[in-house]
Amino acid sequence: MAVSADEVSYYSGLENAPKPLVKAILAMEDDLLREICSRFKLTGELNEVTINDIRTLKAYGLDMDTIERRIANHTKTSTEEVQERLTVRR
Repeated sequence: MAVSADEVSYYSGLENAPKPLVKAILAMEDDLLREICSRFKLTGELNEVTINDIRTLKAYGLDMDTIERRIANHTKTSTEEVQERLTVRR
């Protein structure tokens, strides 16, 4: 999952970090997002595992708008549908 222009501010905080650390953080985020998206595609729902993955992404600095947008883009659904599924789980 590629980084969009509006996410640059989040990643700019990593610009002085060692490259292996940056790569590891980005790989972890991609893994979590892939897991979230695969579960969402499979069931159309976000379960407790995916909610915990979202909490982890938030702890690493991603905001909910970015997370929702990336899930929607990857699963080819609308951000509104993702938000609706998240609202059901809250």
